[in-house]
Parts: sequence; structure tokens; C-alpha cells
Amino acid sequence: MKTKEQLILEECVYPHHDMFKLDTVSNHLRKYEKTLENLAQKLAEEAMAHASNGLLSWTDDDHEDYTDGSDQKTGTVHPKGSSGGGQLEVSGLSTQAGTYKNGALRVIAYNKIKNRLDYFYFPKDVWYYNRQFTNKGIARLIISYSGRSDSYVWWAQKCKVRNFETLSQKSSNVISKV
Repeated sequence: MKTKEQLILEECVYPHHDMFKLDTVSNHLRKYEKTLENLAQKLAEEAMAHASNGLLSWTDDDHEDYTDGSDQKTGTVHPKGSSGGGQLEVSGLSTQAGTYKNGALRVIAYNKIKNRLDYFYFPKDVWYYNRQFTNKGIARLIISYSGRSDSYVWWAQKCKVRNFETLSQKSSNVISKV
């Protein structure tokens, strides 16, 4: 079974990040797999801008990762109960002081049950409406997953996209002020 970081590198970073386009550089960097795994999420943010064909520019600003106001997040579907289902948590959608992410969420979800990555594009009004809070008052998403139907709760399933490329090319032209 591969880790979330290994899958992010294989599906998101290696095929899309400009740093891995030259074989000589790519082969050299891949010798440092453990280091790359530690950097996988940050590299995936950069790779999304590369995969967007110019739609996104990576900024890594406070409350957003891209110039369209959207933010990339990762989460893991953890098995829950004996039904083959689970739960995905996407955390850190706000600060403790109540400042929210600026726009849409581009979510890469590691489905531990299926050992794969799933991708979601949540417009701000969708994630904001469905947010929950930690005991410290920080917003997060808790999304149920059914192993039997291999699907997520209806509102999340509607936001699921096919792959990393599709996720990178979703448009978030308007920054929602919800």
C-alpha cells in the first residue's frame, strides 16, 4: 500500500511539476524519495499551477495558494466502522481568530480504503455551508465515504472531479466573500 505522499508525487508532482520535466534532473531528484515525500504537498501546490496551462499562478499567500483566491488542501479518508466506509477530514479552513480561506478549495484526498487519490473542487459557498468546527473553533470539512457505493456524501460527490489535471483547470474567477 502506498502512502498519501507517494501517490501525490506519482499522480500530481512528477507528471506536472516543471522541475521533473528534464529526465536528468528528475532521475537525480528521485534518488531522494524520502525528502520528496516530506515536500510532496508543497510540490503539489506548485505542480497544480504548472498543470493549469496558465489558468493559475501559485502565490502561497495567506488564506490562498493561487491568484484566483483558491487554496489547495489535502486530507485522508480513514476507515470507520465495519461497513467498509470511512470519513474524510479537510482541516485548517480558518484560523482560530475566524479568518477563512479566500475562495474555492482544491482538495486532494487520499482514500486509504481504496489506496488511491480522489480530487474535489469545492466552491467557497459549498465548503463554507458544510463546514464544521474543531473544539478550538477552527473550520474543517468532515465528509462521509461509503465503501459499498464507492462514493462520498452527495454534496461532496457533486464536487468530485476526474483527476489532478481537471482539478487544476477548474475556474474560480470570483473570490467569494461569504
